[in-house]
Amino acid sequence: MADGKMYKWTDENGVVHYGDHVPAKHVKSRAEVLNSQGVTVSVIEAEKTSEDLAEEIRLRGLEQERLAAEAARRAYDRALLDSYESVDDILATRKRRLDAVDGQIVFTTHHISQMKNRIASIEGEIGRVTGGTRKVPKRLADELTRAKNSLQEHMENLEGHYLDQARIRIKYAEDIERFKVLRGLTEEKIVEASAADS
Repeated sequence: MADGKMYKWTDENGVVHYGDHVPAKHVKSRAEVLNSQGVTVSVIEAEKTSEDLAEEIRLRGLEQERLAAEAARRAYDRALLDSYESVDDILATRKRRLDAVDGQIVFTTHHISQMKNRIASIEGEIGRVTGGTRKVPKRLADELTRAKNSLQEHMENLEGHYLDQARIRIKYAEDIERFKVLRGLTEEKIVEASAADS
C-alpha cells in the first residue's frame, strides 16, 4: 500500500474483504476506496447490468415525458391567460364554438332527411318499375347504393358533430377551472368582483 489506499468489497456470498487491490474476479463489483485510517474516500460503483441500463433508460424516458408534459402545461397556461381576461370571455368563446357545431348539426340533419326521402323515392320507383318480379335496373340499383352510402356518411358526420359538442363542453369546463386556479379565483372572489362591477 504505497499510496496508503485500501479497498473494501463484498463478494457474491456477502463476505466483506479488504486489500490493497480488488481481485480480478470482483472488479465489476462495487468497491470502496479507504484511506490509511480506514475512512471511505471514494466509491467505485458496480458495473451496470443490461437490466440496470434498461431501467435507467426507462426512468430517463419517464422523466423526459414528465418534463415535456410540464412544459406543455406551462405553455397552455400562458396561452389561456393571454387569450382570456375573464371567465365570461371563455364562456363567450365556448358559445361561439357550440353555435358553429349546432349549425353543422342542423345542416347535416337536413341532408339526412333529404337522403331518407331520396331513398324512399328510389325504392318506390324500383317497386313501380319491377312490380316486385323483375330484376332491378342497374341505374336504380346504383342510385340506391349511392343514396344509402351518402345517408351513412351523413349519419357518421352527425355523430361526429355530437362528439365535437361534448369535447367542446369538456375542454371549456377544464379551461374555466384552470383559469380560475391560475387567477386565484374562488367563488367568493367571483361574487365580489361581480358585485363591484354592478
